[in-house]
Amino acid sequence: MKAVNQKKYIWEQFYSLLTNEEWLFSKIPINTICEQSGIHRSTFYRLFHDKYNLLEFGISILWGQFTEINIHDRIHQPFQTADAFYKFSEARKLISHHVNDEPFNLFLTEYLSNLFEIEMEHYFEKMPSTSFEPSFVSKYILSNINFLDNWNKSLTKKLTPKELDSLYHKLILKDLFQSNT
Repeated sequence: MKAVNQKKYIWEQFYSLLTNEEWLFSKIPINTICEQSGIHRSTFYRLFHDKYNLLEFGISILWGQFTEINIHDRIHQPFQTADAFYKFSEARKLISHHVNDEPFNLFLTEYLSNLFEIEMEHYFEKMPSTSFEPSFVSKYILSNINFLDNWNKSLTKKLTPKELDSLYHKLILKDLFQSNT
């Protein structure tokens, strides 16, 4: 079996563990992943550094379709874009199962935030309309998206993705990109 196919197979087996009610990411040992995949530990370590590296590999597969969505849409309508993606994604099942698994959530949030931040920086480097440094704008936007998301989770009556995007435009994008939003 070629390394890429073997990696995908191991990810699929790991995903089945991750979505099994008996397991949380933080509690799954490498031995269990190896047993589930029918491989030796040496094979696992030849392909992955650790289970976080395997999770990173899987995240890139699960969120691949999301990163294919136009970056402009993801910046200008982050809540509606994410909502549309998660409705039909296997990522939703993974996230909902690990809502209380702090190591999983920290890793996922950091990984996806870093990925989005890099994409935004490249996007803003090509835009002449802002006087702000692309890295500043990227961090500013990302932190405000996260803030609005966390704030919305704390509400008794949650805002819809469309309402969140509207608020996001009024509070965040309006002043940054008056001519481009």
